[in-house]
Amino acid sequence: MAGRAVTELDFRKPEYRDAKVEDYEFRADGALVRKDRWEVGIRTICGLVGMSGRDFEIPDVVSKVEQLATDQEGWMAIEDIEDADDYPPESVPVSIQLSDSSILKGAFYSPSQNAWLWRGQSFREEVSAWKEETGSAHREGLSA
Repeated sequence: MAGRAVTELDFRKPEYRDAKVEDYEFRADGALVRKDRWEVGIRTICGLVGMSGRDFEIPDVVSKVEQLATDQEGWMAIEDIEDADDYPPESVPVSIQLSDSSILKGAFYSPSQNAWLWRGQSFREEVSAWKEETGSAHREGLSA
């Protein structure tokens, strides 16, 4: 790289190479951190929970995160089922989790077919867990 003089920036750690001093501060524990880390963090979370755009309210983001956390609770692993009574009644809508982690909402278990039914399709070995739908009305759909 001949032709350019060495500068102080050449000696910086890569993560601080193009940083501006006014964008950083020391945290209580002495670590050097970005001043906008909270905003960057919340915007990252917004993207992860499916909220796009710049206009959002923090309570809406928290609500989305709580919903995702709730969706992870209450699953009954198929491998842990020891008794036929551990399966849901035939007429009760459930969510099923497939081995690829996708979730099908509005499925039903059919004891006579020993299969999970969802929108005219039958699932057996690919189902890893199930849980009852929350609320009295269920939403049909696919989420991953």
